[in-house]
Amino acid sequence: MRADPLALVVSVAVVGLASYGCGGSPAAPDPPPAAASVDCGPSLSVEWHVELPGEEIPTGESRVATLLPGIAFPLACAERVAVVDWSLEGPAVARVTVVPGADSSVTSRAWLTGLTPGSALVHARVVLRDGSAHEARPATVRVGASQAGQGGRLVVDEVIEIRGIATTISSTPQMPLVLPVSGRVEVVVDWDSVETTGVRFTLLEGFWDQSKPGKVVIDSGPWALAGAKPQRASAEYLAAGNYSFQILADMKPGTIDRMRYQVRVSPR
Repeated sequence: MRADPLALVVSVAVVGLASYGCGGSPAAPDPPPAAASVDCGPSLSVEWHVELPGEEIPTGESRVATLLPGIAFPLACAERVAVVDWSLEGPAVARVTVVPGADSSVTSRAWLTGLTPGSALVHARVVLRDGSAHEARPATVRVGASQAGQGGRLVVDEVIEIRGIATTISSTPQMPLVLPVSGRVEVVVDWDSVETTGVRFTLLEGFWDQSKPGKVVIDSGPWALAGAKPQRASAEYLAAGNYSFQILADMKPGTIDRMRYQVRVSPR
């Protein structure tokens, strides 16, 4: 149904009179409303909860745990959070690690790394700016068997930093890599920040030559899922010799993350 134009005109006129008063002079402004009292105390324990990935965490791998507010949680309380303390209760089946990122709110997320099969409770304690602390509802982490390869001789163990850029995917340069022996090769890339939402890598034959890039012999394939690490890929057989290695990362612009890459060879 369309609005009556005359009714709209009358409404505007009434608003105008209310603003200027009957004598045509501006009316005194209404007093500001009293500040609403927001309870950020005991109710916090009910509203905040720990959220974990639904599947098991394989031993040796990590997933992101997130502290989330309930739907009815007052925004004013979220703004009063100073820090989040993470801890585990029960068997030492996992390790919790917080790596703050570009903004302090990243303490509301943490890496959970599986150490051995089993289960434990994940706790998050919310500390407000007034110094009061409140417990969030915990969650159970379950750690399963390792999905890593058969091991082998560690021939490369390096760390490199990547800076997030605004226009495209961030990457390392093509880095020289030497395999001292032939055999099955497994490459594993790990990183620190929960703000890095995707990682992949490639290994090419020969040292990097832009005019004639070498053949891709290992490609990690699709991006690692956000909130899951490390990224692994392997080749059943590579000959000893020279190779080029590059890591690509989907990161927030301006952030810096540390990438650790390991290469293992099972001689054949």
